[in-house]
Amino acid sequence: MLRDHEIRAELKARLSSIHASEPDTLIVDELGICQGLARADIAVVNGEISAFEIKSDADTLARLQTQIQYYSKICDRASIVVGHRHVDAAKMLIPSWWGLWIAKKQGDNIRLKQLRKGRINNQVEPYALAQLLWKEETFSLLEKYHAAKGIKSKPKKDLWVRLTKTIDLDTLKEEVRATLRARTDWR
Repeated sequence: MLRDHEIRAELKARLSSIHASEPDTLIVDELGICQGLARADIAVVNGEISAFEIKSDADTLARLQTQIQYYSKICDRASIVVGHRHVDAAKMLIPSWWGLWIAKKQGDNIRLKQLRKGRINNQVEPYALAQLLWKEETFSLLEKYHAAKGIKSKPKKDLWVRLTKTIDLDTLKEEVRATLRARTDWR
């Protein structure tokens, strides 16, 4: 039976190989979404935010619907990577824009096969996307766009609201991706 850590290691190795020649690509484990209400198992941040949810044969799909809701708020693309046990159920549960991968054990190796390529999510929510930023990062962007006056001491939720009202969604996407890629301390 495949375990999460086995699939994660293989997926991370595959993604690292795919993006090895892209210095502006960040691969991060456990990306918190909507202030930690969900976590992407692995996220790839470059010209897009792509997230991967892993469901090994030992897992259940009980939380998947909730995870889909949160991923849909911030991800340009999302995929689920499942063990053989969950393929049919995952096909029925995931939105049409999600990708689907299967993980199989062959001897001592794990093989990943893409069953369905994901598409672009056109439902990204600006406020949820802004929540990926820390307070200092949000304030810096507000300063950049000349919208920081009178808000520095406000709670971060107020800064996120101001940011989403200051710049359009495409600009916000670019700024959030650039900020995440530049982050050196993931706490």
